[in-house]
Amino acid sequence: MTRGYILVETLTAMAILSISVLAMNGALRQATLTMAMARDFTQARFVLEQVVGSVELKQIVDPGGASGRYGGSLSHFQWSYEITTIEMPVPPVQLNPENPAHAQLLQRLMNEDGEIELPVHYIPMVRAEVTWTRGGQRFTEVVETLLDPDRLRVEDEIQ
Repeated sequence: MTRGYILVETLTAMAILSISVLAMNGALRQATLTMAMARDFTQARFVLEQVVGSVELKQIVDPGGASGRYGGSLSHFQWSYEITTIEMPVPPVQLNPENPAHAQLLQRLMNEDGEIELPVHYIPMVRAEVTWTRGGQRFTEVVETLLDPDRLRVEDEIQ
């Protein structure tokens, strides 16, 4: 009877140990995947900063965009950017010409017809996007930023 009891104890201990090992294996796998995803999001942010920075360093930018893929350890990242314009409508503002601050602003913004005209009618916007795949899932990070209107090359005035 003692020998049978030891056999049952051993089998029970082996079953508990097997279940524990399976649970630990799943936890370690999930931790590894989470760490890799965190690293990917950090690297994607650096890639975005590099793409936007390369556009911001240009003296003159053209509307349109570009795309590409990194090499080496970042080969799973694809990037793209697009430069578009955001139109600036004239705000419906009530300015009082008797107020000195309003009078100065009116003097700068009024055209010959007495209508308020903004110095720029648009602002260029850069939209950069990085995509990658991890564990069969596709991830995307996007950043948008505005540029100085004087740096945008336009063929015709945007209406």
